Amino acid sequence: MSILIEVCLKQEDYHAPAPRVLEIGVGIVLGLFSVGFVFFGLLAGYHIASGDEVPTGVIWVATVFLGIGVITGRITVRLLTGRGKRGSSDLFSPNTIRLFGLMFLVGGPLVTSWKRPLDLLDLVGSFSMAAACFALAARRDRQKRSADSEKQHAKPDS
Repeated sequence: MSILIEVCLKQEDYHAPAPRVLEIGVGIVLGLFSVGFVFFGLLAGYHIASGDEVPTGVIWVATVFLGIGVITGRITVRLLTGRGKRGSSDLFSPNTIRLFGLMFLVGGPLVTSWKRPLDLLDLVGSFSMAAACFALAARRDRQKRSADSEKQHAKPDS
């Protein structure tokens, strides 16, 4: 897979900006997902607040749905307005990518039921996504450090 990516993209294309139309399209789709997550989270919150006896799992699901909805909502706003993180053209900082990697690393074994033979594939997929997140975060850190050192060497000593 890595060879295919290397063939399709040159090293300098890794940080090429995405076309604005693509950002808007992804922003709209992600916005719909965000609204759905917030809606179902609030719906579960309404049932919790109504006084009915609710299992603990529903409370966790409502919390997770609201969290995912808020996070994807922030990303949606960034995509639709065309403003990324200040001082960066990246959508996520390296630490945020590491957090996603940690969620894949820890969440994979937690949600695996081990009742189906294909659960092992889900676990391998989760671990590979975690590895990809950690590798991407490390690459972005290296690129940032090299850009910072180039700026530092470019400044005249005074």
